[in-house]
Amino acid sequence: MNYFGISQAYRIIPELDQWLRRRVRLCYWKQWKRARTRRRHLIRLGIHPAEVYKASRCRRGYWWMAGTGIVQRALDNRWLAEQGVPSIRQRWIDMHYGRVNDKFNPEAVNLTGTA
Repeated sequence: MNYFGISQAYRIIPELDQWLRRRVRLCYWKQWKRARTRRRHLIRLGIHPAEVYKASRCRRGYWWMAGTGIVQRALDNRWLAEQGVPSIRQRWIDMHYGRVNDKFNPEAVNLTGTA
């Protein structure tokens, strides 16, 4: 299949979903500019203070920190869903196989392969 074919979509959609979530984590990390603010928010999100100290004092860039385990555990997928971040993977599945696609008609599907 071509680039936009179904076989490629199974690889591309999860990559886009992961990229979007990392990008949102980056934006939150960027909003928390000071180390004190980062510490306060990470502790509030349930991360142990010893780990929070390492993450809040790190001088790596925003994109790097958005991919670390500490930030990913604090800003996990459940938390992102509560904040309103959509799941591209779930939307793609709903659109192609489920209720969002108005053209989907299960009775019209020919599973036998005959005309």
